[in-house]
Amino acid sequence: MTPSSNETNGGKLQVCKEQSGKGASYGAAGGVGSFAVQFAKSGGLLVAATCGTANVEYVRSLGADRVIDYKTEDVCRAVREWSAEGVDVVLDAVGPATLPQALDLLRPGGRLVSILTATADGDIERDRKEAERRGFRKVTMIIDFERARDSMREITNLIDAGLVHVPPIHVLLLEDAALAHQMIDTGHVRGKLVLKVAELYARSPRRDTIAATAACTCGV
Repeated sequence: MTPSSNETNGGKLQVCKEQSGKGASYGAAGGVGSFAVQFAKSGGLLVAATCGTANVEYVRSLGADRVIDYKTEDVCRAVREWSAEGVDVVLDAVGPATLPQALDLLRPGGRLVSILTATADGDIERDRKEAERRGFRKVTMIIDFERARDSMREITNLIDAGLVHVPPIHVLLLEDAALAHQMIDTGHVRGKLVLKVAELYARSPRRDTIAATAACTCGV
């Protein structure tokens, strides 16, 4: 579990608590998307979630009501067939360039929630104004450090209650950083990638035990 994914998901948890009805999660197999599907389900939403062919069963196991394989299906058409009137909220964990018709998935008054990627966010202000012009609301999510403690507590409670499960975490050595970036560039990482920087040891009377692992997040 990494601070970046969970602090970001703290914002998505708040969105799901405020929302009701139907939602669509775009990029559901990644670290952020995996949590988003589960938060939406724990909040009582019906969820359509997108992923690649290799992750269909994984995303279904998260509780998605409709899993859309973007490699074999048209996402917009699939969502509209699942919910003809549109959905109440779209959670985009990938970036607007890959789902330019996201607003078309919403019912009147719906919300498009996007996670900042710092690389593929498009023209944020222009997109916000376009959403307002069409009667929607676009929300851009970033880490909210003021709410982080409360959000992490809520997330921990959901995990302890068995309502949310931590997505897969793949640990790579620091010298494999280039490989990690190559894996991220494919856009098909399931869960999170973590670079293992060092091991910190605490000596006990009997033996040396690993107390903590210093790590940095390199995936989404």
